Amino acid sequence: MRIAVIGAGHAGVEAAAAAAAAGADEVSLYSAESSLPYFRPRLVAMGFGQASPDSIRLHQADWYAGRRIALRLNTPARRLKLEPLAVVTDAGEEPADAVIVACGATPMRPPVPGLDGPRVHVLWNMADAAALHAALHPDGHLVILGGGILGIEAALRAIEAHQSVTIVERLDHLMPAQFGPRAAALLLEQLTARGIRIHTGRTLTRVESRTDPKSLGLLLDDGTQLACDYMLLSAGARPALDLAQVSALHTRRGIVVAPTLQASAARVFAAGDVAELPFATRCAVREAAAQGHLAGTNAVAAARGQPGAIYKTVLLPLTYKAQGFEVNAVGLADGPGCETQVLETRQANAFRALILQNGVLVGVQMIGTREEFDDYAAKVQSAQSR
Repeated sequence: MRIAVIGAGHAGVEAAAAAAAAGADEVSLYSAESSLPYFRPRLVAMGFGQASPDSIRLHQADWYAGRRIALRLNTPARRLKLEPLAVVTDAGEEPADAVIVACGATPMRPPVPGLDGPRVHVLWNMADAAALHAALHPDGHLVILGGGILGIEAALRAIEAHQSVTIVERLDHLMPAQFGPRAAALLLEQLTARGIRIHTGRTLTRVESRTDPKSLGLLLDDGTQLACDYMLLSAGARPALDLAQVSALHTRRGIVVAPTLQASAARVFAAGDVAELPFATRCAVREAAAQGHLAGTNAVAAARGQPGAIYKTVLLPLTYKAQGFEVNAVGLADGPGCETQVLETRQANAFRALILQNGVLVGVQMIGTREEFDDYAAKVQSAQSR
C-alpha cells in the first residue's frame, strides 16, 4: 500500500508518520523545498538571527527513514490524477492508493502599488527567513504590515536585533482576533514602551523605492508618510489551492472536506491550512498536526476499504511569552451579545477579562499574566464542545 502526502509542513509530516504507523508499506512525502521539514513558527526567530536552520528542524533525516517515509525534497506535486489515483510531478505520474493534500497556505499580499518590490519580505518558508536575515543591517528600520500575533512577535524580535520598528494595522486595534479594545489598549501601551511605533486604523496605499535616506517610502491612507529600509508583510494567508483546483477537487475558501477530512474525490484527504471544515476557520500548529494525524490514519483505512474516524475540533488557546511580554487568549474576542467582565489581578501592568455572550463564558483575554487562565480556558473549551 502506497500513501502519498503532498506538503511537508506540520500537517504533512504528522500525516506521513500516522500513515506509516497505521501499516502503509510505503509513504512518500512530497516537499517543494530543499530543506528538511521545520517548525514554521520559529521562522521569525531565524529571520532575525535568533535561531539557526538546524535548530528549527522537526526531525533529522534518519527519523523519516526509520519510519519508511520517503522524503521527496525539491519535488513539488503539480496535480493529482484521480482515476487511477496518482501524483503528477515533473518526473511523471507516481501511483498511490490514497493521497493526503497538506500543501498549506500562502501569504496574502494586499493590492498596493510597489508592494512586490525586492525589499518587501514575507516569513513563510526557510528561504524567506534567510532572505530577511541577509537584508538586516545595524540600526535598520523595519515596517511591519499587520498587527496580529505574528507581526507583534516579529516586532519584538526585530527590536532585540537592534532594529527600529513600526507596525501598521488596518483595524482599529492590535490582535483583533484575540483581544477587544480594552485589552488591546494595554497591549499598545506595552509595545510602545518598548520603542515600537504603531499606527492602527490605517491602510497602506503606496510603496515607493528610494535611495536616500531610506530605501522605501510608504504612504498611508491618512496622508502619513513613513520611510524604512525594509518591510515585512504579516497581513494573513490564504489556502494554497493551485493543485486542488487543477485536480478538480471541490474548493471554496479551502479544499472542502467531510468530517473524516476526505475531499470530494475518493481516497483523497486534506489537512492543515489548505483544508476547509464547516466548523473550523483557522489552523494553528497543534490543529494542523492533529488533522494530519487523522488524515494519515484515515487514508490507510480508505485504501483498505474501511471507514474513517471523524475529526473533532478543539478550541486551542493562543499563548505567547518572551522578553517580559506575555499574552494569553482563547475563544471569542467580541461579538453580538458579548460583554467584557474585567477581573482583578495581583500583577502590575496586567489585564484579565472574561468574555460573556448572553451570560455564557465564550472567551478569556489576559495580558502580562496567566493567573487562572488554564481554568477559565478549560471552561470555554467545555462550553464550545457541547
